[in-house]
Amino acid sequence: MIRAKMFPLCILFAAVLLIACPMEESSESGGGIESLHGKWAAGFGDYFEIHAELKTLYYYDGGNFGSSYRGNIMEVVFFTGNAGVILIEFTEKPIDFSLMDEPEGDFIGIYFRNLTETSGEFGLATDSDFSIPAKNSLQEAKAAFTEGAMGGYFTVPAVYTKSND
Repeated sequence: MIRAKMFPLCILFAAVLLIACPMEESSESGGGIESLHGKWAAGFGDYFEIHAELKTLYYYDGGNFGSSYRGNIMEVVFFTGNAGVILIEFTEKPIDFSLMDEPEGDFIGIYFRNLTETSGEFGLATDSDFSIPAKNSLQEAKAAFTEGAMGGYFTVPAVYTKSND
């Protein structure tokens, strides 16, 4: 009963956990953080702020769901020129709607695809039940959130555009 009521919230949660950034041609780990710098917003009142120099990421969910989070950017991996993953260590965790609590691990991947200089699709890695598969170490996160695993974790992308704020 509770799970059935939570499913629409999970869909919405996954949709709002998305970001966009300018494209950078790189396939090397750690490259491209400067191209992610800025504020990226979607139509739900949610946004991402990525600070390249400080290597931080903040996601604000619009104040609706308890799913805002912060993290330190540990690594950026571009799989192709317009797709990749940002690996972060949480400094402030979101609510994992499948558990109605914070995820257990501290490291997570945020996948991105279809990037242009002003828009793209991003999504916090989630499992098929919309749980957040946070890992206990950066090494575990790097092994889990690969290009090959992107389809298994990436859900309900939304388009974000870069604002001039």
